[in-house]
Amino acid sequence: MKVVMNEKTNYIPALILLITVSVLFSGCSVKSNIPENSQLTALGFRLIHDGKEFPDITFTDINGDIKKLSDYRGNVLLLNFWATW
Repeated sequence: MKVVMNEKTNYIPALILLITVSVLFSGCSVKSNIPENSQLTALGFRLIHDGKEFPDITFTDINGDIKKLSDYRGNVLLLNFWATW
């Protein structure tokens, strides 16, 4: 008894492999999503380059204590600027 396979079934594993590889590599883009310096400047952002220190500002923390930015030197600090209007 001779078993004859459908010709389309031979291509299914190769097609699945091709689709999988395409999906995996579609997210590997060389171009970055970071805007150019001119776009950042137009939006009002200013780049602070390495070696340039941020101004030592003072602020009130959540407990009401006055803190300086220099108190957190060497640590990662997230500054959230917002207003209540």
